[in-house]
Amino acid sequence: MRAFDIEFFPKISEGRLKLGSVQIEKTDPLRKTLIAVAPVIGGFLAILVSVYIIRTYFSESYLLIFLTILFIYQVSNTMFSSKKDLEGTGVFIVFIVALIGVLWVFEIPVLSFLFESSYGLFLQALLTQGFYYFGIAIAIDIFVVVLLLSIRFLQKGK
Repeated sequence: MRAFDIEFFPKISEGRLKLGSVQIEKTDPLRKTLIAVAPVIGGFLAILVSVYIIRTYFSESYLLIFLTILFIYQVSNTMFSSKKDLEGTGVFIVFIVALIGVLWVFEIPVLSFLFESSYGLFLQALLTQGFYYFGIAIAIDIFVVVLLLSIRFLQKGK
């Protein structure tokens, strides 16, 4: 895909924070879907690989734990696709959902084979670990929102 107008630095535009962007040429639904899911998959893998490396090769310290949590928080809050990236992915998603539905209705054992194989079990363990780390980021987000709402409430009470 040809990319152009790449922006790396955050800026406020139309009252919203824009963390960066890249424009791409028009493409088919499959490629558009791959572009839309790439940040999610990349962020997910970045978190899992970095935590694995840190746990395996570094001794635990409070500073390292803090930096790891900060990294997880930062990546998990910036890895999602924009609304513009998600445009045109509906066709492909409907196709995948329909395919899974047909496999399920006709009891074709492809899905059970995938989930019960050693690769499927590895994928389940990977997803479980990843969702644990996303839970950390969500907990921090909830804390920040509650803190900001409390501050706003206290300021209105003055």
